[in-house]
Amino acid sequence: MITFLRSAIGVKKEMFVKMTFDQIKDLYEKEMGKLKSNEKNRVEFEKKAKERHDVNINQPFPESEEGTPIKEKAEKREEKKKEATIGKVQKTLKRTKMMEKRKKNEKKPRVEEKKKVAEEEEATKNEAESQEVPQSSDVNMYLVVMDKIPKPISAEPVGFKPPEVIHWDIMMVDGKEYIRLKRKDDKYEVYSTWNKIVRECSRSDLEEMFEVGMKVHADQLKAPGLPIVKLVMEYFCMLFNPEAVKHLIRDVFKTVRGWTLYERSGVYELALDTFHMEYYLVDRIYNHTNLKLHAMLNKKLGCALNSEMAKYLIQRTINQSMGLDPNIGVDQ
Repeated sequence: MITFLRSAIGVKKEMFVKMTFDQIKDLYEKEMGKLKSNEKNRVEFEKKAKERHDVNINQPFPESEEGTPIKEKAEKREEKKKEATIGKVQKTLKRTKMMEKRKKNEKKPRVEEKKKVAEEEEATKNEAESQEVPQSSDVNMYLVVMDKIPKPISAEPVGFKPPEVIHWDIMMVDGKEYIRLKRKDDKYEVYSTWNKIVRECSRSDLEEMFEVGMKVHADQLKAPGLPIVKLVMEYFCMLFNPEAVKHLIRDVFKTVRGWTLYERSGVYELALDTFHMEYYLVDRIYNHTNLKLHAMLNKKLGCALNSEMAKYLIQRTINQSMGLDPNIGVDQ
């Protein structure tokens, strides 16, 4: 009786210690009566089902409307899952085999080649340290060819010069500000940024624009705020009159992110870490600090292919950083 009650109801051993024999017997008779009543109900249900000609109760998977048993559908689903898992495993095996083949086909660099490259690098470093003033052949280390710099077109006749710049101002188009130039032949040119002016205009155009700006827009330098006219005038003063904006250049400088040369206008651009741009003329010597000169030399100069002006600028900055005369060893 105790084993039956423990398995059927789940009574613990501790409960039987407190109960008497009569109590255990009553409990056992109740549970057995419940089981017998359930069996009677099941037998009656089966008899009624047979009389009504119902479907066999013991059939676990009755047929569906289509006529195919549900068990077959479940088996088909399991087969599809197995096929999918097998396909995934095969794909992974193929990928691993392909990767192993690629690794085998890749040629490992030889130790001798690595030694040769290291020796060449050491030799170049020793030569650079031994020479006090680098020659023109060593200057090429500091140059990088820039694709974005427009190359001059040789279709114009010799001695041709575009008409003189008479006036320039700021125009608004769809809420954006543009710089507009007016030339002597009453034609207009529109530029969105100062960078495009330096790239596309010549040195003579910049000088003419500076003269016009000093006559018409000189008062904008003293005006509060930072309108675009004042910005353009500050850039002009950086080129031709750096004393007017010397405080601005001194306060803003931190480190140089990069610098590029525009041969057509004879201007080189410095990009600073403070997201500020500075512009300087190539043929003029500026009083840059040693810290700034070394930061410039650490970054390669972006220029056009085979640019003599770039070599001239690099050689001069090297001399200036070493405290020598800027024009020593420079081919002017």
